[in-house]
Amino acid sequence: TFGAARGGYLGLVLNHKAVAEQSKDEVLIAVDAEHNLSFVDSKLSLNRTIVGHNDEILDLKIIPHSTSIVVATNSPQVRVFDLENFSCSVLDGHSATVLCVDASPCGRYLASCGKDKTLRLWKADTLQCLAV
Repeated sequence: TFGAARGGYLGLVLNHKAVAEQSKDEVLIAVDAEHNLSFVDSKLSLNRTIVGHNDEILDLKIIPHSTSIVVATNSPQVRVFDLENFSCSVLDGHSATVLCVDASPCGRYLASCGKDKTLRLWKADTLQCLAV
């Protein structure tokens, strides 16, 4: 079965940019039971995987007009991964677990909401917190 070797997939995100460009590569980003990010092509074949999360991945969004994704893990940090070079930037500011993240349709802003009862607005290019 699809993803059974890794305990199954807990979440799937469609890469709209890849679909719009009719790319056959990395159409889906999947979160597996071991908290890895797996990149799946249009034939449901695994292309690559980012491993190393110690925390459960709670939410994941693709940042439009960029090569990055924003991830909420079971921690007070938000992580932004650049998928071209696999670098990771950490956004600090929440004092409790971040539950969800989102990106604006234009790709210029990120939002995060946490158990600390705050919503934070971030500038996507500088990764600076703009408002709480």
